[in-house]
Amino acid sequence: MTPPAGPNTNTRKAADVTLGKRAEVAATLPWEELRDLATAARRDTTENLDELITLFTRSAAAAGHKVVLAADNASACRAVMAELSASPQIVIKSKSMVTEEIGLRHHI
Repeated sequence: MTPPAGPNTNTRKAADVTLGKRAEVAATLPWEELRDLATAARRDTTENLDELITLFTRSAAAAGHKVVLAADNASACRAVMAELSASPQIVIKSKSMVTEEIGLRHHI
């Protein structure tokens, strides 16, 4: 573990410069506009969720991926476990909150 940077270290000075530059850039950003754009994007996604899921499923399948749509957490866990049982390959889990959200860790 790296000890925390002291007040007069080169690391502290570099961090101060970086944070200062970040603050300068942040002060120039149109935060209200960005917030409105994010709100609109979230609303658009929610209103078109079925279409977006279909589009994603088609694109993923075209790229050779298997997509399983599950009605609930238990169904998702069963689908993952069935896939793991059917395949003797190595499984690599990427960093994702989905594992925690559906309770998959408990099943694995």
